[in-house]
Amino acid sequence: AFPLLQKFLKPSRQPSDRLMAIGCIAECSSHLREASIPYILPMLPVLAQGLKDESAGVRRNSAFCCGVFCLAAPTTMQPYIAQVLTGLEPLLGEEEEEETQDNAVGAVAR
Repeated sequence: AFPLLQKFLKPSRQPSDRLMAIGCIAECSSHLREASIPYILPMLPVLAQGLKDESAGVRRNSAFCCGVFCLAAPTTMQPYIAQVLTGLEPLLGEEEEEETQDNAVGAVAR
């Protein structure tokens, strides 16, 4: 599924495309578990941008995907934990939407 979704991850795409693609990758990865490892490193820059996106939906799904990757492949994600936590921290603020805060808290817990 990842190669088919890659074109929807480009910053030039509409936020709805990006949030759909990130959400699909996160949902697939949550079931594939360690089989999702080959997709993690290529997705990290996308998620780093997604956590700062103007769209709350993209931020929300990016936070969820970070948590899924941490749960599915903790050894692979371990070197990137500080970067992930730094990216998630702004999503915990009071000005952020409740759903996005919830996904950020969930990602931190994972």
